[in-house]
Amino acid sequence: MTSVSAPKRSPTVRDVSHEKLAELLGISRQRVAVLLERGMPRRSAGEAVQWYVAERLKTSSGTKAQRDAVALEREELELARLKRTVVPVEEFTQAVDEVYMRLNANLTALPKRLAARCAGKDQAAVERLLEEAIEALKATLRKGEA
Repeated sequence: MTSVSAPKRSPTVRDVSHEKLAELLGISRQRVAVLLERGMPRRSAGEAVQWYVAERLKTSSGTKAQRDAVALEREELELARLKRTVVPVEEFTQAVDEVYMRLNANLTALPKRLAARCAGKDQAAVERLLEEAIEALKATLRKGEA
């Protein structure tokens, strides 16, 4: 390997200049300076290139691993949506609101609906009517029809 003499104004490593190293790595001279500050070896261009490649591999494999993890999470979420084991928050909120409104309407109507049926009945009969009405509401809740 023939060595290239570095210009006196900006030596970076023993056998190559900022410009030549930047050209060799396909990066800017400024980036070379930053990499030298971060620990790129200065003893030879070969060591500098090996260090740079190793750093790039570390960075890119970490990034790829993160992208792969995100892609896997998206696929799992999409599968869960298709299986209907998860639903969007908005859809869930809308369903809960609808059930609440129906339940509220049924509970509000309960006294008027039962008042006439309870007239003249003893306490045990009134309690039975109330229990039946409550059980009917529970059944509609279980079906999701409240």
